[in-house]
Amino acid sequence: MCKAFSAVLGAGLFLLSGTACAQLAPHSVTLTWTASISSGVTGYRIYRGTASGGPYTILNSVVGTSYMDAAVQAGATYYYVVTAVDGSGIESAYSNEAQAVVPSQPVSATIGVTPGSLSFNQTAGGPGPSSQSVSISSSGAALNFSAGASTNNGGSWLSVSPGAGSAPGVLIVAVNGAGLAPGTYTGSVTIVSAAANSTQTVSVTLAVSSAAAVPTVAAVMNAATFLPSSVAPGQIVTIFGAGIGPVTPASLRVNPGGFVDQSLAGVRVLFDGVAAPMIYASATMASAIVPYTISGRFSTRLQVEFQGTASPGLDIAVAAAAPGIFTMNQSGSGQGAILNQDYSVNSAGNRAPKGSVVMIFGTGEGQTNPAGVDGLITGSVPRNPLQPVSVTIGGQPAEVQYAGSAPGLVAGVLQVNARVPDGILSGDAAPVVLTIGSASSPSTVTMAVQ
Repeated sequence: MCKAFSAVLGAGLFLLSGTACAQLAPHSVTLTWTASISSGVTGYRIYRGTASGGPYTILNSVVGTSYMDAAVQAGATYYYVVTAVDGSGIESAYSNEAQAVVPSQPVSATIGVTPGSLSFNQTAGGPGPSSQSVSISSSGAALNFSAGASTNNGGSWLSVSPGAGSAPGVLIVAVNGAGLAPGTYTGSVTIVSAAANSTQTVSVTLAVSSAAAVPTVAAVMNAATFLPSSVAPGQIVTIFGAGIGPVTPASLRVNPGGFVDQSLAGVRVLFDGVAAPMIYASATMASAIVPYTISGRFSTRLQVEFQGTASPGLDIAVAAAAPGIFTMNQSGSGQGAILNQDYSVNSAGNRAPKGSVVMIFGTGEGQTNPAGVDGLITGSVPRNPLQPVSVTIGGQPAEVQYAGSAPGLVAGVLQVNARVPDGILSGDAAPVVLTIGSASSPSTVTMAVQ
């Protein structure tokens, strides 16, 4: 009996995801999670409540990515929140509330696989893509399993290793599209165990494309506002075009050195020839973080390179700051990516009290002190904008208590903690405007106020 939970932070930036699994004998709830951006995070803090929305009681602080709560009762319902903590003890990313219902009858062991699907991209005649991993987990009891690969078309291009193991474990899935014509090929990896849900399947897709055409860039926008603008050092931008990436989208990855990679699925975004940390890549859209090296320039030349072929250069004006606030629907307007003081997500059903402090997430703050480092995962040393930061909520000034890098997230994500003014009107659509230096974000972003 497992419930999934994940962090919520807009623009495809997620820190925590996992499950809460309850079992009867022994009475316990086990939380397990993964951290897709984990550098700078030194531990996690677990909270428990007996009602949805809290109040929560802190249970423990852990270094690893799992925790077993043995102080539960059969038939009872519990609610958990996991937060990420940096070396200074500051909590940043938090999980959605995870519900766990302890069964009143014994449950059978189950086996789980993560992720449930894999996608690979390869150019016809080109080198094969890197292998990918599948995590195997079990609940209720230790489990042995066997694994095998099969394809629906294209012959034997899919393989998995090892062929057998015990949970928890990891499978390595590899593809070899040598000799395959351009097209889409499908297959699957099957995991068999003695669990109640004895067979689990991971679907696999291999997209083989023709030799890459010249990528074309149509527009460059602020990733938070989705409006065209100048670019600032460290700003996250979204690029639209044709042939600028793989057919199957790919999301950011952290390299062994702890930095966000500057190449993703064969895509690089270059600013004056300097590769930018990559957030997202697809055939028609890419997202990257503008290198801090453009600081002080009047303009920069952008190119998107896919599989070694670069687009024509596009000259873009450089600004000291180009602030934007992320929104929950990733459209640039509506409910902002804002956390209430208790780390819950601000929404119409969860308004922030007046006088409380909310956490606003955005981008485009420009150069920082200490100077920004491309692709760095923020740890215990915060980096603050060089220019002054101010916020208005509902048209009134909001006291800014912190403005700087968001702990646990990549440099370029800005966190601003501001106090909700006492005198504003209650409602679900109070405009929130972020100003850095002389540049302000659009007034289309809102938050809910009690």
